[in-house]
Amino acid sequence: MPDKDKQDKQEFSLYGGEVVLSVNEKAHTSQVSELGCKPFKIPHVTTVLNTLAKPAIAPWSIGVCCDYIYDNLKLLMTGNSFSIETVFRIVEQARNAPEYERQKAADIGTAAHDWLESYWLSVVRKTDNPELPEDGPVRNCVDAALSWIKEHDMKPILFERPFYSRLHKFTGKEDFVGLVDGELAIIDYKSSKQIYPETALQTAAYAKMYEEEFGTPVARRWALKLGKHDGKVEPKPYKPETLEADYDTFLAVFKIYDRLKHLRRVPKKEKADFLEGL
Repeated sequence: MPDKDKQDKQEFSLYGGEVVLSVNEKAHTSQVSELGCKPFKIPHVTTVLNTLAKPAIAPWSIGVCCDYIYDNLKLLMTGNSFSIETVFRIVEQARNAPEYERQKAADIGTAAHDWLESYWLSVVRKTDNPELPEDGPVRNCVDAALSWIKEHDMKPILFERPFYSRLHKFTGKEDFVGLVDGELAIIDYKSSKQIYPETALQTAAYAKMYEEEFGTPVARRWALKLGKHDGKVEPKPYKPETLEADYDTFLAVFKIYDRLKHLRRVPKKEKADFLEGL
């Protein structure tokens, strides 16, 4: 049988072949080898930013749980199978409702990203555009992106391609790099309900990784909120003069992430003693 882990991995040659980046998209992990040396693990930009508190997550999760319980109890009470055991089962299942909703949203975003990658590939190769998605929310995201693309003069350079900072040792994949109305720009697609403040830090890290590899500063950063319910696009431009401040802030978060990772690491002996006591 083929190695499933190997199937999930992709390798990218960066910095003129001096760096080989191995990415496991499913596990959201990466390893890098520089100048043929032994590979080592590196974090993703989004993983680093998860260090930051997400104040909206807790109220959202509570709301999803409550909605799940309410909707299912309402259905239960209109039927003929009401029992206390069923009520307990509904409450227990509600624990997983937020993760289910998160995964469903992530799947929509992934499908929209995949379609847009195929779209830009068809533009570069001068072939027919891919067929539009049949899934409603995915189609809405795609329609939102296309409406913005058609309003701008866009020339793709790279899309859905990972970058790596040799200086700081982290990686991340930008959705689009190219000329937008004559300016070198990066674009990050967002299918979430809103564009969060940390997106400024995320796009700054991508811009700096591109500059580090290719030596060309990025003039403009964009986040595009793609409406999966209404098909509308909400663009968020980031001013060039805020790039350095945004990147410095990202590096500060990266320093916190790295230190916490060290502090949370369980020493081998302590881990072995724990397992022996089980």
